[in-house]
Order: sequence, then structure tokens, then C-alpha cells
Amino acid sequence: MRCRLDADHRRTLRAVCLFAVGLFLTYFLTKFINIGYGPFTPDVPQDHHIPFVPIFIVIYFGSYVYWLAGVLWVGSRGRKPLYELLTVALLCFAICLLFFVFLPTTIVRPEITESGVWNALVRVLYRLDTPDNLFPSMHCMNSWLIFIAVRGKKEYATWTQICFCIFSFLVFASTVLVKQHFLVDIVGGMLLAELGTFVVRKFKMDVRFGNILDKTIMRGL
Repeated sequence: MRCRLDADHRRTLRAVCLFAVGLFLTYFLTKFINIGYGPFTPDVPQDHHIPFVPIFIVIYFGSYVYWLAGVLWVGSRGRKPLYELLTVALLCFAICLLFFVFLPTTIVRPEITESGVWNALVRVLYRLDTPDNLFPSMHCMNSWLIFIAVRGKKEYATWTQICFCIFSFLVFASTVLVKQHFLVDIVGGMLLAELGTFVVRKFKMDVRFGNILDKTIMRGL
């Protein structure tokens, strides 16, 4: 017997796909754009005192699951919170794209010489991901967006909000402990998430964008 998803589930799954595509295009396509200056290294003295802790690669990689699960979680609460999260995310992706193109940044990552599963996973990360597109940190921005989507909402249990907040901060820590980002990148990601949310809510952009989605990508649900 074939199982059919209802309209809400199909909407949420399409939103997850749109989120993933927007994230991929923003981060990776900009790596092929070179405007002829930079890259810059936005480090501060405190960055050089942060140790390399390879076990945090588990959190770093796990953040991808956190984002997608977060979109699914928010989508299970209905169309409005889902479209708000998606609108904020895509707006922030567009702003990140501008930063990545016009303010290119880089980081000097440590040479991994020790053995062990965590170091091996970090080496995989370093091979797959070039050391650029640091500011603002999309890892931090996305994680904070998921937390903002549940923060202060009575439909989410307090323990759920606390767990989302804690994991977001663990993601923040992972970005510097595996030497993928600087401290300023974390701040930039958080501020962009807050600013994007404020703008979308202030101008009700999610309502207009939601209407567009219903007439295009979500049409026929």
C-alpha cells in the first residue's frame, strides 16, 4: 500500500530542498568569483589563543543535520512559521553572497599530522572545503536562525528551545575549534540572523514571499 504525504508534509519537504539549494549555491558558486583583491584575514588576538580540538568536527558536520531537522521541525508547526524561516534564510543567503564576493576572507588552517578518527575527519573537511567564505559564518547564521524560529514561541516546549540554543552555541564553538572560522565570523553570523529576522518581520516579507511560493514552487499541493 503506497503512502501519500499530505500537503503540509510536501510543503515542508520542498522548503527543505529550497533551503539546501540556496545554501549550496550561496556558499560554493561564490568560490568561482574573483574580483581581484583580497582575501583578508579577519582575526583578532583572541583567535590565536583558541586551541585546535578535532573532536568538535562531530558538531561541525552534525550542524547540517541540525539545520535540515530544524526546518522540518518548524514546518511541522504550519505554513506561517515555515515561510518566515525560509524567507529569512534566503534573505540572509543573499547578503552572505555579497559579503563572500566583495569582502573575500581566508584562514590559515593547521597541518594535521596526528592520527585518530577525529583528525581524519578534519582532514576530510579540509580537502572538501577551501579556506574562504568566512565572514559571516553561514554555520553560525543557520544555527542561530533555527534557534530564532523557536525562541519565545509558546508552541515549543521550553526544553526544546533550550536544546536548540545549546546546540547552536556548540556549533559556534566548533567553527573556531576546528579552525574553520574566526571569532568575528561567529558574531557576524549571529547579527545577520537577527537582522534578517527583524527585517522580514518588520516588512512582512514572508507574507509576500509565501504568496509567490504558493503560486510557483508549492503550487499543486
